[in-house]
Amino acid sequence: MGGASGEVGTQLIDNTPGSNASTWEDAQDGALEVGSTFADGPAGVGITTTGKTADDITVQIDVGSPFCSRAAPSVSITPKTAFANPGSTVAYSVNITNNDTVVCGPSDFLLSYEIPTSWDASFSVNPLPVDPGASSSSSLSVISDLGAADDFYDIIVNVTNNLDTSFGGSDTAIYLVRSDDEPPEVSITAPIDGSTVSGTVDITASATDNVGVTQVEFLIYGYPISSDSSAPYVYPWDTTNFNDGIYTISAKAYDGANNVGASTAVTVTVGNTSPPKPGDINGDGVVNIFDASILASRWGTSDPDADLNGNGVVDIFDASIMASNWEG
Repeated sequence: MGGASGEVGTQLIDNTPGSNASTWEDAQDGALEVGSTFADGPAGVGITTTGKTADDITVQIDVGSPFCSRAAPSVSITPKTAFANPGSTVAYSVNITNNDTVVCGPSDFLLSYEIPTSWDASFSVNPLPVDPGASSSSSLSVISDLGAADDFYDIIVNVTNNLDTSFGGSDTAIYLVRSDDEPPEVSITAPIDGSTVSGTVDITASATDNVGVTQVEFLIYGYPISSDSSAPYVYPWDTTNFNDGIYTISAKAYDGANNVGASTAVTVTVGNTSPPKPGDINGDGVVNIFDASILASRWGTSDPDADLNGNGVVDIFDASIMASNWEG
């Protein structure tokens, strides 16, 4: 038959389409087996071997409308490896691609699993309908036995076409049972201990775990105020909603085994209110004649509001302080 660029050559038609052409075993299959058909469904061409000898071969060629040509579905599981404590649930995604020709129409694919004895599992969708050339997924939830030893366990998913069960596929994932009693480590990275904060300030934390951190919780005076499930772990703290004063900030980190790690607390001072100006005795924000009148009325007394320098008596030194801050 015609080759590339007009060259004339020959090619063998493998009439064993069920074999695995991606491995060396395919070379062991006899080509053009009697009774087998090479089918090109989209083109509507079928070539069937009706007889052969050592010297020749007889085939029947059928040409017509496009017809259904089925193929094994492609199957893949993710993640390939999952870590969990004994008795924990792990969710896998099973993706199936329908490799049938369009003429075949949609197929329902039956899903089954192979898991260790005493474990449990279930699919979110089974059977799974998939159109030719399309892909779809079903979730597989696997629960290990509470007594499962730390080890690697195979999770096998088998898939068959409900319309022709001779076409199927499978894939394998790993469930790694690893007992985890190690809590995460967490620390407050900002604000720094002993600092003064105002307005909105980011509280940030750093957290690590031998398996993985699932959540970081932020606390003020030991009470949870927010949480973050992904790094960087941040909480924008609006300090204007809090009275001025001293506060302790801490954090807790959690992992998938419900181990909890706690940070060392840091202490900060919230200071959103500006201190009164020296000499503003009436607190109206301005040092003026009204404050001078109050100072004069308390001259010679120990009135704490008018005793600006705190020497125990309202005198010329307090008047000097007021004058230096005078605004009229």
